[in-house]
Amino acid sequence: MMTQDPTLRDRLDDYLVMRRSLGFQLNDIERQVGLFCTWLVARGQTQTFSLDEAVTWARLNPDAHPSWWATRLSLVRRFAAYLNANGIEVPVIPSGLLPARKPRAVPFIYSQEGGFKLSLQHPVIDRVQTTAYRVPQQVSPTPNVCVVDH
Repeated sequence: MMTQDPTLRDRLDDYLVMRRSLGFQLNDIERQVGLFCTWLVARGQTQTFSLDEAVTWARLNPDAHPSWWATRLSLVRRFAAYLNANGIEVPVIPSGLLPARKPRAVPFIYSQEGGFKLSLQHPVIDRVQTTAYRVPQQVSPTPNVCVVDH
């Protein structure tokens, strides 16, 4: 009786067991790479995949931010590296193939007056402001003299 080669899903399960035994949680990899394997099965691929397929899957949601595409591809990249290390012929997915930075929030800079009003409404903020702007001082050996660090 012939034994069937393990599928990518089987290999993902093995990968997760191995990594979890080392203390990793891997929830994102399990979910996202599991979705990737399901997507591949629907396309008739159970043993391997191409670089184009990995990139196509990562970018399935055209409305997602490019940083999400890059995250999805990076999770597949980790799994592909494991497969390569175990002699499975899958592409090496280059780092930075879908480069994207997450958008950063634009900071709001309060005016002196606005910061003062805010500190009146929130006493904790007042203590943080006072602590943040306190000038570090050292006690001088000479009485009534204060040394200020710069």
